[in-house]
Amino acid sequence: MSAQVLKKPDIAVGNFEISESFINVRDHKLCVRSCGPENGPVILFMHGIQSHAGVWEKISADLAASGYRVVAFDRRGHGHSDHCETYHLFDYISDLGAVVESITDKAFTLVGHCESSVITALYAGAFPQKISNLLFIQFPIAPRKPMDDSTKADLIATYLKKLAISNKHSVVSSIDEAAQRSIQGAPFPMPEEVALHVAQRNVKPYQGGYIWRWDPMILNYRLLYNTIDMSIVGASLAKVSAPVTFIYGNESSLMKTDKERHLAVTRDLKPGAKQVLVAGGHYPHMEADSHVLVKVILDSLGK
Repeated sequence: MSAQVLKKPDIAVGNFEISESFINVRDHKLCVRSCGPENGPVILFMHGIQSHAGVWEKISADLAASGYRVVAFDRRGHGHSDHCETYHLFDYISDLGAVVESITDKAFTLVGHCESSVITALYAGAFPQKISNLLFIQFPIAPRKPMDDSTKADLIATYLKKLAISNKHSVVSSIDEAAQRSIQGAPFPMPEEVALHVAQRNVKPYQGGYIWRWDPMILNYRLLYNTIDMSIVGASLAKVSAPVTFIYGNESSLMKTDKERHLAVTRDLKPGAKQVLVAGGHYPHMEADSHVLVKVILDSLGK
């Protein structure tokens, strides 16, 4: 694994600039973005599926101003990182480990959003000594009706069949159209300003229009994700001695439709963990009251 500077800092966030670089991980490149003092304690953010590292920009300035080195990376098949032949839970955990090795040898704060919360939880359980704080934003839990083993086996068969199909993105005429398609296809309600922010770095010019940067093959990974047993996540979290915080947007569909069960399940997953509701929906790090989320993060770090 080696680090290679991709380009000079390109985005100003408060008094800091966000720089981008590539790291090479087993023949594929991951795009890593960082902001804040080089010697500051690290906060590493991990985005969800079909998203990218740029979604953390809104809260980066305040965290960097508080002395933290804020790092996020485009997961394989997302953003400016390479597309790969495989997208599996263990691929994402391994990539996360490679990014950690490239940025710090000290204990750090790890934050996962939505589906990436499970990735970060399993990584933290494998390397608990590396974690100083662990935070989850919109942690997803298993459906109310448990998936039986036969259904999981069927999903695996479907996954293998879909691997043989070459999917391609359709071309959209503008970034605004891409944002509208995100709103229409999102599994959770997505405000227009959030959709536009995600789309701006998530598309690239193509044949007179734009196509998504994310690899359509990552959708097959979502099928296997549904086979994960939450008891494994709980066993991983049991190994983590660092403070753990579950954060939910109080207006999110997860809280509106099944609040008590989400809080009960996450309480059982990690007894003693903090549970915090903040203003906002499924994307509190990108919404208008994101400063409230920053305060929760800083409070969890003792600031």
